[in-house]
Amino acid sequence: MPSSQLLNDRLAAAEQALLEIENLACDLRVLLDKLRAEVLPELLARALRVLPELLARDLRVLLDKLCTEVLPELELQKDNTRKAGNSDAVWCPDCEMWLNGPTQYEDHKIGRKHLKNGTLKACDGPSCGEQEAVAASLVCLTALAEEASAADEDTAPSCDDEPPAKRRREK
Repeated sequence: MPSSQLLNDRLAAAEQALLEIENLACDLRVLLDKLRAEVLPELLARALRVLPELLARDLRVLLDKLCTEVLPELELQKDNTRKAGNSDAVWCPDCEMWLNGPTQYEDHKIGRKHLKNGTLKACDGPSCGEQEAVAASLVCLTALAEEASAADEDTAPSCDDEPPAKRRREK
């Protein structure tokens, strides 16, 4: 009988250990719930408070690198390309583009895009509305002239709200 007593004692000890494990598991669940409810939101809030500072610092580092390394390299390449291609290149500040020479620049200055860019960039004073109206008129007149020269008919279309394709179909 001593072996059955020993077996019963071990069974009782195992049951006791199992109860302690269940209690520990329950305590662990309570701690995890508390962690989820209280600690994680606080950690997340701290991380979100620090994140903009970290991103700003990283952005400053990237911008510094861009300004000190990348942009000078690109300007050097651009200058080399311009020098190799044509030393007479002319810069148009209104359109922010290089032109191959003075002749092309003179032609460019009377073009629709240049006129539009020039009037829109100069538009910073009280006469802004007038300048926009002039620019719109120039664009409209240029479009009318192009339509008139391309049309087979003798009459030039008027500048109204209808698109040119619609006016042609209705005639």
